[in-house]
Amino acid sequence: MAKNNKVFSLGKTFALSIVFIVIGILLTVIAEKFSIFPIKNNIETMLFTIWSVQATVSTLTIAILALLISLNKEKRYGINILDFMLISSRKFLTFQDEILIILLLIIIQYIFVSCLWLSGSIFLFIVGFLIIIRILYVSIKVLLFEDDVQKDITNYIISSIKAELANENENFRSNNSEDIK
Repeated sequence: MAKNNKVFSLGKTFALSIVFIVIGILLTVIAEKFSIFPIKNNIETMLFTIWSVQATVSTLTIAILALLISLNKEKRYGINILDFMLISSRKFLTFQDEILIILLLIIIQYIFVSCLWLSGSIFLFIVGFLIIIRILYVSIKVLLFEDDVQKDITNYIISSIKAELANENENFRSNNSEDIK
């Protein structure tokens, strides 16, 4: 099994951040063109409240999860449960990538608030909370549902072994076909 040593995949993280910015700007332009949010009075206060709630919930969630998760040093079948759930089992983004995106969303949200872009700000707020919910789900699964985590690790080990065997068989076939020629 190859261990994934990367901490962040910066390309994916920044690409996703740029996508969120573009979508937020497009939503703002569309909402202003079609007057979807006819709110004009006291928009600054509402935007600042949205931003402060997102910043507070995001940073508190990250801090509390760091404390809870750092206490878990358990291993199953020689694999650290935290490494597996937060890095190895992730298909697209690792746990660290999601945390970095949440922090970047706070900064991007500040830009949207300062420009008074309500639709984009609401979009970023929703995206941030969906990522927080995803992080909470995985963290709670690690802490409370040990049987599910053990099954996931077992399936991961089996699929890793199958992939390694297939790779080894392919290498064996290619080496033997060269010997035959």
